[in-house]
Amino acid sequence: MATLENLAERAKADPAILKDSAIIDALVTLKKLDSAEYDAIKKALKDARIYLSVSLAFGRLLQFLREKSGLDQIDIARLLHKDKSYVDKLETCQIDPLKIHIKDLVDILELYNINISLFFKAVKESVTLSS
Repeated sequence: MATLENLAERAKADPAILKDSAIIDALVTLKKLDSAEYDAIKKALKDARIYLSVSLAFGRLLQFLREKSGLDQIDIARLLHKDKSYVDKLETCQIDPLKIHIKDLVDILELYNINISLFFKAVKESVTLSS
């Protein structure tokens, strides 16, 4: 059986698993925790949820930028020399934002004529607003 620690780690690889809080609640109920262990796990889950928020904010921002530019995923994929599924996976958080090649990120931001610092500031503000 998965532990909450494992769940938090798995959430970094697959943020979608945290969408169902019943999973987390069931694991808390099934595991007998002392207060220190419980606090550590709660912090790990909070970190995983923050990570999920960042991932979702990243994907939403990419989708917003694409739509604002009047382009579809095929157009973006062609400009980046990638296939459409790559763009879709970026926008739907199926690709971990922390594992995107820096060249790809720079190419995407250059495509939209966006300064990388401003982009990360926007991601941070999105996370703050959604938290």
